[in-house]
Amino acid sequence: MKTIKLGLLAVVLGTAIASAGLGALRVRNQALHLDDLRKAAQLAEADGRTQVPGRDSALRPVPTAPIVAPAGAATPESGSTADHPGPSGPLASRWLERARALRETIARYPERQIPELALLTDEEFLLAAQTLVLDTEDDARAALSSLRSTAKAKVPELLQAAFRDYAAANADALPTEIAELTPYLKPPLTAAMLQRYDMIASGPLSEVGDGYLAAERFPVDGIFDTRYLVAANGWGRVTTTWSTYLTAKAIAAFAAANGNRKPTAASELQPYLEFSLEPADLQATFSAWQSNPGTMGLPLAAATRKAPAPLRP
Repeated sequence: MKTIKLGLLAVVLGTAIASAGLGALRVRNQALHLDDLRKAAQLAEADGRTQVPGRDSALRPVPTAPIVAPAGAATPESGSTADHPGPSGPLASRWLERARALRETIARYPERQIPELALLTDEEFLLAAQTLVLDTEDDARAALSSLRSTAKAKVPELLQAAFRDYAAANADALPTEIAELTPYLKPPLTAAMLQRYDMIASGPLSEVGDGYLAAERFPVDGIFDTRYLVAANGWGRVTTTWSTYLTAKAIAAFAAANGNRKPTAASELQPYLEFSLEPADLQATFSAWQSNPGTMGLPLAAATRKAPAPLRP
């Protein structure tokens, strides 16, 4: 596996989540700031003590709320906190240990990695390494959910601009397949990233209003995960349930096996369920999906709307 010195580490991670539905994830309330963490990484590089996978490593293609800095922590924009001690040997060692633990946790769950994690930044990794708790199985799964959600939160704005530009070039029409947005994505998203989203609206963009245009096809964890929804000028997020997890995965599997055709009855999903569901639960979730393929009947855990942006020339 290709490795690089820690001082050149490119991030594959995100940060802490304080969502009520994921109580297993705890945020350390430490006054650590990013400048000190970078200096600690530089010390480690100078000592030549370790190497870790970087941006191009196999782990790269590795919340539920976006990253939140610990109370009292400084960021590159806010500067250092007053009277904060500089980095030392113990600080560098602690950074290395937590970075190693986080890296090993990601490697332990390849099935719960998503390609969007490649969008995360060095600052997000440095903060995540200091805040995410990995003590138990639930902690680890909640931490990975935090990383995924932080990464996925970067996608809606890119898709929104692409939807507007596509509509401007196609008489206000929406694409029928999400991949049609590829030429309009600036900066681009990879094919693997786009494949995780599905169109849930059709017709003229101007007639959709505040409705959602696209949504994640399915989550990758049945308990600790979210699904992001993309509107023309905003986004929404729902928290995964076991029933929506299994049903969404079965719908995607059915479509893949049937020329992208969507199921018309809950019974069609039975051969595609990863685990069995009570018929009543499957029917209820399927009906919710038919009525609202974005939320699948779940309440929004978070959402935002903003004024429409002008079309790019």
